[in-house]
Amino acid sequence: MILIAVCSAKGGSARTTTCVRLAQALNAARIPTGIVDLSPYPSVQFMLAPGDAIPVIGGRAATTPIAARSIVRPYEERCSCLLIDTSRLDDPAILPWLPLMNHFLVTMKIDKNSVRAMPSIWDSFDTWKAINPELKFLGFLPTCVEPSQQAVVRGLRNRMEEHFLPVAIPRNDVERLGPELVTRGAEWDTLAAHLRQRASLKQILPEPARNTEKGLVTRMWKLAASVLGPKVSVVTEAAR
Repeated sequence: MILIAVCSAKGGSARTTTCVRLAQALNAARIPTGIVDLSPYPSVQFMLAPGDAIPVIGGRAATTPIAARSIVRPYEERCSCLLIDTSRLDDPAILPWLPLMNHFLVTMKIDKNSVRAMPSIWDSFDTWKAINPELKFLGFLPTCVEPSQQAVVRGLRNRMEEHFLPVAIPRNDVERLGPELVTRGAEWDTLAAHLRQRASLKQILPEPARNTEKGLVTRMWKLAASVLGPKVSVVTEAAR
């Protein structure tokens, strides 16, 4: 099972939205995915659409890596991937989960404060790598992108191509109106396909339907036996 943390250098960067929409896209691609909610104000369950079969796991109670592993162990057979909805990068609640993480990505809005906050990720990354040297950075994910900001996104990607995911998530005001009204954009499916390759996520195909239809000879034999076989009747004492 692969664990991917969804982080940001500052608040309001659509971490929870990213976890929910990405989990929906991965599940639609037959990559069973759940969400570990580390937010101090859990909100994942309020963003799930009716009918979503996405496990939501409360992870903030874990204080050690052993406790974190025990929390996710029941989901190892059910999920190929868990997305970790984190809080701020220096949140102590992240520390018990670091040894379990395989990858992390960073959501960011395209504004001056967010761009200026980008260098702060490297200090956190160095701290995290000291705890888990195998942890890999998947890249920055631009979120809530306005049409007028597309040129800025292209400029950032051209200058730091290896540090940016190949998808930008456009602003979607419908997200505020309730999960039953939101239609998942194609960008999430593109991101899911990219992460499937980059993070080696396991796709689980449905088992082939079993053919339960009896063979023709068997059915003919049973029919003949029911017609030609001996008739058995039960006579009670009262009828004698």
